[in-house]
Amino acid sequence: MKRPGWVIVIGVIGMIIGFFGILGTGKSIIMPRVIELQREILAELEEVSEEDWWDYEELPPERIIEIGTRLLDLPDWFYKWSIIFGIIGFFVYMYYLFASIWLFLIKKSAVKLFYIAIGLSICLSLSRMIVAGFTQSIIGFFLMAGSSLVLAVNIVILIIVALNDKSVFVTSEA
Repeated sequence: MKRPGWVIVIGVIGMIIGFFGILGTGKSIIMPRVIELQREILAELEEVSEEDWWDYEELPPERIIEIGTRLLDLPDWFYKWSIIFGIIGFFVYMYYLFASIWLFLIKKSAVKLFYIAIGLSICLSLSRMIVAGFTQSIIGFFLMAGSSLVLAVNIVILIIVALNDKSVFVTSEA
């Protein structure tokens, strides 16, 4: 039986989302360490800015330090949540990748598995948006924007899968 076009498109897009989702979870897991490193750099910049070698006409070091401090102003609880979302996200996006491959291969259980994967991804994105919103920080708002984009893409994919003919999955052989 011929593979429908929507299965090819959604399967490939799903694999891409799953792969990049896995990469993104690594970013979420190491984010606390990266922010700590950036804070250390700002502290060193503050010490160096007190010396007289800096060209103050371009951008005063106090302004750079102020901008950096505001950017990195996150509540202490956020770091724990970043790691938790990274670990949960790793498993969600591994499952998403698996379900997308299964969909692409037209396995009987593929649509059911894909619905579960999309549901998990939507729940994860909503949770990330809520937690990021509570940070009341610039980084939190960027994380909210990224999570809302993932949420929107998943909703569009869910609608496409729900509206298309899935008879090929009923007749496919395991």
